[in-house]
Amino acid sequence: AGLVLDRLVDALERIAEALTTRRPEAADAALLAVARADGAHDGLVGTLETAGEAARLSPQRRGALGGLDRYAVAAGELGRMIENVRALARGATRAIDLKDSVPPEAVQAIEELAAGAGALKDYLEGGEPEPARDAAVRAAALANAVLDTTGNLSAVHIVGQIRLAAVDLLRAAGTPREAAQEAVRTARLAGLPSGGS
Repeated sequence: AGLVLDRLVDALERIAEALTTRRPEAADAALLAVARADGAHDGLVGTLETAGEAARLSPQRRGALGGLDRYAVAAGELGRMIENVRALARGATRAIDLKDSVPPEAVQAIEELAAGAGALKDYLEGGEPEPARDAAVRAAALANAVLDTTGNLSAVHIVGQIRLAAVDLLRAAGTPREAAQEAVRTARLAGLPSGGS
């Protein structure tokens, strides 16, 4: 999962860079980075399937199933997150091509998603889920703030993808679906601790 998350962080950072610099080639690089994350995810899914089978078949390894469960849940959600990040990269490309403005809070939200993906790596290695969850909620709060300031379709599309990716990140960190959706829907900047980006 570490390679998938490293590549996902790279893709998110490249999207933020593309929106900041407004360079079409930066947006193209972001799309390629998402493709690399997707390829790593395919490898992770295959590895987890093999490890799960080995753990189920071997009485000595059955205790490993608990640790695999955390990865299996995360792998499913990471697959969804990669698709949402791919749509986010396409939205960034469209905004750049159309010369649509994207508020800086949207870029900050993408940076928070990157921080959350990095924190998710620590969680999957036995750490606590809160840093990943907190970053996802900060990303959602920043994205929600954009909705209050613009009706620009490119920005609204980007916000929607950020919100979907934030739900995926929360789910990968073990948050139940309804709680993740509610956290994203209600996230506001007021009262949130500052983030890691």
